[in-house]
Amino acid sequence: MTIEEIKAVKEAEKEAEKIRIDAQKRAAQIIKEAKNKAEELIEQAIKEAEHEGTNMVRDAEESSSKEVDNIKKEYEQKYKVMEEQALKNMDKAVNFIMERIVTTNGKS
Repeated sequence: MTIEEIKAVKEAEKEAEKIRIDAQKRAAQIIKEAKNKAEELIEQAIKEAEHEGTNMVRDAEESSSKEVDNIKKEYEQKYKVMEEQALKNMDKAVNFIMERIVTTNGKS
C-alpha cells in the first residue's frame, strides 16, 4: 500500500467517523424534537380536554337550570289553578257554613 493509499484510507475513515458522529447528533436532535412535539401535543390535548370538560359542566348547569325553571313554572301554574279553585269554592264554603249556622241557630 502506498502512502497516498494509506492517506486516502485514513481520510475515508475520518470522513466515515464524521458522518457517524453527525448521524448520532442528528438522531439525538430528532429524538429531542419528537419528545418536545409529544409534550406539546399532550399539553394541547389536556387543555382541550379541560376546555371541553368546562363546557360540558356549563352546558349541564344551564340545562339543569332551565329544567328547574320549567318545573318551577309548572308548579306555579298548578298552584295558581288550585288557588283559583279554592277561591271559587270559598264562596260556596262560606255560604254553606252560614246556612249551617243560621239553620242551627234558627232551630235552637
